[in-house]
Amino acid sequence: IRPGEQYYMEIPEGWSSAHDRNLFCAILNKAVYGIPSASQTAGHALTSKLSSMGYTPCVHDSKFYVKWLDDHHAIFCIVHADDALWGTNNNAALKADLDQLDTEFCPLTRRENPDIFRGIEIRINEDSSITLHQAAYLRELAKIYDLLLQRTPDTPGSASDTKGAEPATPQVTSHKQIHEYMVRQGCLQWAVICSPSCAYRVNWLARHMRNPQPYHMSEQLRCMTYMHSIATKGITFRRNSPLPDV
Repeated sequence: IRPGEQYYMEIPEGWSSAHDRNLFCAILNKAVYGIPSASQTAGHALTSKLSSMGYTPCVHDSKFYVKWLDDHHAIFCIVHADDALWGTNNNAALKADLDQLDTEFCPLTRRENPDIFRGIEIRINEDSSITLHQAAYLRELAKIYDLLLQRTPDTPGSASDTKGAEPATPQVTSHKQIHEYMVRQGCLQWAVICSPSCAYRVNWLARHMRNPQPYHMSEQLRCMTYMHSIATKGITFRRNSPLPDV
């Protein structure tokens, strides 16, 4: 818990301020690490430690760190909340730094050559290119929202939104429907990381979170269905030059 922050508990049923505090106590029904800011706090502690170890944040992304060992060797690290993705061409130096972090914090869980990170799957292709996709994540969304039997659309959104498809007098959407729309939108915002062709549609849907209409809810599920159909394509990164002979 960061200094100065306050957290509140829900009053247990049957509790009364008349209870003697020496005889009764309220217990948190969730461990402290379950609070939303706990992972952020861990991430801040990690980034502070990285700076003291010689890692320099990138000017374009403050969570991407580089530590140059010499002119040809470096360690790269990108931090997301309390997770970190590392890359290097000097495994011994990376191991030494991770061992140092283990002494500063609790031992980190390590996984070499991961095939998935925060729901983003990593595929190494035969030509040494790397493809990032979110197929498993989108499959789970398709199951949750019963999209597997839906007809696959050709595009992430219909063109009718530019032709007056929205009602002239919007209806007032219930709080429950707004919450459900926001939850689905959050899923789309994460899934669009590896589906940039859907970025326009996903962000257009986000503009209507305050009072989504039935049309927007339908278009949201259409976009999710389309993204599921192209989930394995993702983004492919290729080398500018062939691999050197070893």
